[in-house]
Parts: sequence; C-alpha cells; structure tokens
Amino acid sequence: MYVLYELETGRAHSQSSLPFVNPKPDIYGVKETLLSGIWNEQTLDFDTAPVKRIIGVSDFIQRFTEAEQELLISATKTSSKADAFVGVLKLLGHVDLDSDFIVNSLTKMVQSGVLTKARALEIVNV
Repeated sequence: MYVLYELETGRAHSQSSLPFVNPKPDIYGVKETLLSGIWNEQTLDFDTAPVKRIIGVSDFIQRFTEAEQELLISATKTSSKADAFVGVLKLLGHVDLDSDFIVNSLTKMVQSGVLTKARALEIVNV
C-alpha cells in the first residue's frame, strides 16, 4: 500500500496498491506500508481498525442461562426498562456487543440483580 500525504500536516491525500511518483516532493511525502486501517497523521501509518463485535440476536440471547432468561422475562412485567430492552432486541437483526445500548442494559441488569457483574462480562466477552 502506498499513501500520498501532506508533509506539513500528515493528512493522507490518496492511496494505491501500486507505487506512484510524488507529484510535489516539497509538499507531499509517499509512504509505503504493509498495514491497512485508519490513517494516523502523527505516525504516518495506518492504525488497525477496531474490530466490531456483532452477533445475531438469537446468539446473544443464547449467551444467557435459562434462569437468567426467565428472570429477564419476569422483569419485563414490573420494569419498563426491562420491557424496553426486550422490545428493542426483538426489533434488532444483530447486537453490537460494545454499543452503549447493550453495555448500559447489562449494567442495569447487574444493578437490578438479574445478572452478576461477572456474568455480564462473560456474556459480552464469550
């Protein structure tokens, strides 16, 4: 991978898998790199792109034990937050394990006694 970047700012202007001639060596630099991801203007190289941890809703639900599933279903009868969580899950096609929605929901389940903190961590880190 070849990247044409501004010498002054480090900002990338173009990239190619083929080498190219620097059009203005006094303004631009050319970096050859084996990495790919997100261009870092300070290091003048690519940072590894973060990996999304996305799974299907049914896979997410299967991470809960039967007892935890039963507690959650019971909680939907008395807690509007638990009911909203289950309702949103029904609408989703997938679950981003690092999303604020999932993290906050699991935190609320720990606070309400549906899950222990260890189990919440296990559910998102299987």
